[in-house]
Amino acid sequence: MPFQMPEVPSGAKQVDVDGKFKDASKQQVESFMGQLVERSPGLTKLEARSNNLGKDDKLPGFVVYLPKFKTLAALYLNQNNIGPEGCKHLAPVLPLLVKLTSLGLGSNDIGPEGCKHLAPVLAECKALTKL
Repeated sequence: MPFQMPEVPSGAKQVDVDGKFKDASKQQVESFMGQLVERSPGLTKLEARSNNLGKDDKLPGFVVYLPKFKTLAALYLNQNNIGPEGCKHLAPVLPLLVKLTSLGLGSNDIGPEGCKHLAPVLAECKALTKL
């Protein structure tokens, strides 16, 4: 089935795109995130589970937009095949999410190597209370 771009909401506080980007290209993911920042800059919760963001180099184009959501408090990236390589892209962004209280990274095959990238920056995430 060909990829269909999810509707980009205006003024949303919570957005759920779980599984919506499985078949998307890197460019389609970046386009959605760019539009989401423009239309819903006050986003507080982003659910993006099961999107294979760690495959086909989609994760860098996704995470680059995250710091633009100044009020983002909850981010769920479970089951995205992030792996150790994806942690290299995610790690520098996390400390910039100063309001982030909840982060979901389960079932991503991060392993010890990925943890080497995440552990130092998680200590900088002062608002984070749930991992």
